[in-house]
Amino acid sequence: MAATNNAVSFTPNIKCLTKKRYPATAKYDKHVLRKRLDVEEWMDGQLKLLFDCKGDEDYPLEIDIDDVMDHESDEDKHTYLKEVLVDAVHAPENFIKELIERLKTLTSNHALTKSHTR
Repeated sequence: MAATNNAVSFTPNIKCLTKKRYPATAKYDKHVLRKRLDVEEWMDGQLKLLFDCKGDEDYPLEIDIDDVMDHESDEDKHTYLKEVLVDAVHAPENFIKELIERLKTLTSNHALTKSHTR
């Protein structure tokens, strides 16, 4: 019985290999990254309180800041967050209001970034 060569050979796409990758700091400056991280850390702590998490226990959802900021009006953001937080153990109203206010500090930078990524 003769042996057959079952190897598969792929020709690399040179265009793909030479594509530049930019770190997050190319998209946001360090100041914006710090502000964004502060908001995310605050959100994490508040979500643990809203869902009554104990110790290292984590809450059952994720809120993407960009998804919230994609909603144009504060009312749309509020409605979106209220739907996402429907299963929260504690009332999310204060969290939602505070988050919307904190996101306003990131809004102008978010708009600039969105226009550059299109």
